[in-house]
Amino acid sequence: MALGNNWVNYLQRSYKSIKTSIINRMSSIVPEITDYSESNIFIIIVGIFAGLIEQLNYYIDNLARELYLPTARRYSSLIKITRLIDYRVKAKIGATVDLKITAVDSSGDPVLLQNNETLNSGLIVKDSAGVEFITERKVTIFANTSSAVVGARQRVAVIDENIGTTSSTSSQIFELNDDYQDNTLQITINSISWELVDTFSFSGPNDNHFIVEVDQNKQAWLVFGDDINGAIPPNGQSIFATYYKCSGIGGILEANTITTWDSEPTPPVQTPVISGYNITNELSSVGGLDEEGIEDIRKHAPLSLRTLYKAVTNNDHKDLCLLVPGVNKVDLEFNTEKKAIYFYIAPDGGGTASSLLLTDVEDYFSTRKILTSTVSAFAAGETKLRLTLTVVLKFRRNPNQAETDIKEALQESFGFSNSDVNKKIRRSDIIALIDNLDKVDYLSLDRITTKPYPRINNGSNQLESNWYIEVQTTSSSILKWRLAVTSSTIAYLYYIYNGQESFDSKVTINVSDPGTTDHTSSNGVIKIGMWGSFSIGDEWIFYTYPYNEDIVFEDNTIPIFDEAELILNIEEQLGL
Repeated sequence: MALGNNWVNYLQRSYKSIKTSIINRMSSIVPEITDYSESNIFIIIVGIFAGLIEQLNYYIDNLARELYLPTARRYSSLIKITRLIDYRVKAKIGATVDLKITAVDSSGDPVLLQNNETLNSGLIVKDSAGVEFITERKVTIFANTSSAVVGARQRVAVIDENIGTTSSTSSQIFELNDDYQDNTLQITINSISWELVDTFSFSGPNDNHFIVEVDQNKQAWLVFGDDINGAIPPNGQSIFATYYKCSGIGGILEANTITTWDSEPTPPVQTPVISGYNITNELSSVGGLDEEGIEDIRKHAPLSLRTLYKAVTNNDHKDLCLLVPGVNKVDLEFNTEKKAIYFYIAPDGGGTASSLLLTDVEDYFSTRKILTSTVSAFAAGETKLRLTLTVVLKFRRNPNQAETDIKEALQESFGFSNSDVNKKIRRSDIIALIDNLDKVDYLSLDRITTKPYPRINNGSNQLESNWYIEVQTTSSSILKWRLAVTSSTIAYLYYIYNGQESFDSKVTINVSDPGTTDHTSSNGVIKIGMWGSFSIGDEWIFYTYPYNEDIVFEDNTIPIFDEAELILNIEEQLGL
């Protein structure tokens, strides 16, 4: 409706504009007032009311802002909004990691097994601070090999904890441990198991169902039904809970830090003698999260409503994949002939997705995909950008501060949070980014190339930390390569053209060479070296791109700026 007052209009909301509007109108509406100084009691009263009106407008604006998911700033507001659409905010998520188990002798050297040896699931390993990971599957070290890789999750088991006593009221709630791991709660009442569900929407009055909700204080609660949607538990009974605790983001550990057994498996008796098993994580653990944060809720809640947890279209598959705990980015390929969907995912916080996280994705879609389709998940991995920049500063600009600004700008624009699977990298974007900094006069981008991501094609050994590769200036097209280990000391490199391996460009690599000798491809595109302990049959696939040109990725990796791969030359302008 139209405003009925003559003093302010709806656009005047600040103290200054309200006070000015009223004083301007006083000259015609109340001509008797001629003194507009700040000491006049009427002007003082006008100022008081202008201040009160501004404060009311502030509260009204805040209230409107907190009603919408994209604009709300308070965690409590997001909790209330998500409950309206029956979205369940996640509690803590345990990090996952790939553990390499190696049979060794008394000197710590690898020993080949004479027979297959299967280690049970539930093995517990730790880092030096005592952060525990538990393996979730059996793993077999095969005969004539010394090692195997198994997925583990950061968690600690809690068995039959009494978390409270039931009453006869509806919608009873019980507080859970501060470190409760999302979606792990199992409860029994009177020796009867109750089922954890995502929503009471499909629960009847006789269904022994419960949900877990996270409140505005990020505390997880067990919630029972109201005898309409979900049964009320019997009165006066103890609730026994079995669940896992986890450290959330505290479970994200650096590579080669998980090295201690809680209880080491007993090795088989053979000759040569195996004295024990070494354990380590060749890559960092990934995907650990504390309770779902504001930006995560903004991202995930609309996806749940849009898909209704069923995957039909390509976008449905992408959206649902982002709802898997621990997944941050995703792209997919759809093979119509095989009716197969291939996900390429990156974990929260970056890095290479663990085998366990990939399995989580595949399991998540087992009840959400079309029956006739198959789902496979792969790590997107990270392709490091290699840049050489020559930057000339404006007169009297601090070169140390300029270097910091340049690195921060590159990290902000091309770091993990702002990158994506197969994101295009353009020279002009990098030049414009640096050129727009206030300390920079002009620059030249002397080199842009990549350190490729070696995707495992066979075996389980990671290559990322024990190889070097340099793309040469002769690289003028997108090439796909296969790197294969054929003996304990020799590997071969091939490039693939039109789907066929080009054996005439095969390069022999000594895998025990610690990078002191360059092995150059016959077409002069790359120099490569590798070292470490590999298994016969290990293979990796990677791509190279044109040197010093725009990069259009085809290998389903995430391009990432890495400060260690930057060569930055800063020149100062000298005054006359």
